[in-house]
Amino acid sequence: MEFNLTAKDKHALKSLSRDLRDMFSMKKVEDRLENPPEYTKVFDATFFKSVEGNYLAEMLNWVEDFRKRIDDEESNQSKEELDSETKQLIHAGWITEQNENERLKT
Repeated sequence: MEFNLTAKDKHALKSLSRDLRDMFSMKKVEDRLENPPEYTKVFDATFFKSVEGNYLAEMLNWVEDFRKRIDDEESNQSKEELDSETKQLIHAGWITEQNENERLKT
C-alpha cells in the first residue's frame, strides 16, 4: 500500500525514528535489580520477531532503514518542495523558524 505523506507526517515520522533509534540504542540495563522500579515499560515487538528472537536489533535495523528511505526520498525532492513543506510545518506550529535549519540537516 502506498500513500502520500504530508509535511506533518514526514516531520513526525522522522522525529519518531530519531527517538526510537536513540531509545533502542541505549545500553541494556541489568535485569536483576535489587530494588526494581515500581513500573516498567513494556512494548510489543512481535512484528519484528526474527528467527533468533533478537527483537531490539531487528527494530533498530528497521528504524534505521526507514530513516534512510525518507532521507533518500527527500534528496530527490526539489528545493521549492522542501521549502514549501518547511513553511507548512512552521505555519502549523510543528517547528519554529530557528530550528528550520536543524530540520534540514537531519
